[in-house]
Order: sequence, then structure tokens, then C-alpha cells
Amino acid sequence: MPDANFHGRRASSIENERLRVTVLHEGGHIAEILDKASGVNPLWIPPWPSIEPSTYDLARHPEYGHDSESKLLAGIMGHNLCLDIFGGPSAEEAAAGMTVHGKRRWCVMTSRQMPGS
Repeated sequence: MPDANFHGRRASSIENERLRVTVLHEGGHIAEILDKASGVNPLWIPPWPSIEPSTYDLARHPEYGHDSESKLLAGIMGHNLCLDIFGGPSAEEAAAGMTVHGKRRWCVMTSRQMPGS
């Protein structure tokens, strides 16, 4: 999949004459499933700027809030996979850096073309 930029985020896209599917590199969010005929992407795009989760810093990004949801809100887009927990962390988990819906969203994804594809 070729690298792309989707709303300021690093991404990879694959497409045919009817659809384009875009996945964000950080967090693995499926950000877009675009129906080319209608121009409709049914997945949610936040009305605020989305940033790479690895760049989030509470002191530099107060616009996203000051709680366990802040890091999620900074990087959320499209399909949001809740992997290892669903919901908010316990007080102990939050103190250790765990955010809402687990840590999968903060992993960096890579793409590569398989031989023969």
C-alpha cells in the first residue's frame, strides 16, 4: 500500500475504481472507506485537528483535555478499535499511563507489499 496523508496523519491507502480504504499508521484506525461514486466516507472524522498519538503531550496539547480521554481524543479518527480494554482505566491504570479503550491505538503500524501481489 502506498503511503498517503489523511487529514494531516500518516496513512496507507488501497483502492479500486469503486472504493478507497485508508488506514492510519499510528493506532491502525480505519479512517476511510470512501465510496467514490457518492464521495461518502461513513466513518467519523473529528471536527478538531487529529494528531499522531506519539506526538501527544499534555503540556503542549491542552485543547484535548486533562484526563485519561485526552490522548484518545488527540488521535481518534474513523473506526476505533478497543483492544485490551473497553472503557476507562482504573485509577491505578491511569496513573501508569493507560488510556481509555486500551493501548492499541498508540502502536505504529507498517505496511508492505507481499511478493506477487
